[in-house]
Amino acid sequence: MRGLILQALAAPQARLVKVEGKKRRVTVEVPMAMCDDIVAGLQLVARLGAQGHCLPVFLRMTFGLHQAMQAAREERQRPRRAQGGDLRHGAA
Repeated sequence: MRGLILQALAAPQARLVKVEGKKRRVTVEVPMAMCDDIVAGLQLVARLGAQGHCLPVFLRMTFGLHQAMQAAREERQRPRRAQGGDLRHGAA
């Protein structure tokens, strides 16, 4: 599933872009356009949340991002035992 999400994030998308100084728009392929959309959305929610608007949405986004950034159970490193001498009494 992660592979599909990463593929969707990295894929180019066709976008209509207004040409500077002209009235018409041109279709351009934008690499990683979905990433730009996600960043813009997160920034908009954060900006509104900082102003006190849409606070429940802001808090849900914050907790969701926190959970998404945590390592999955199988990705966590197991604590390793200390090897070597006994360090409890200052012996090195």
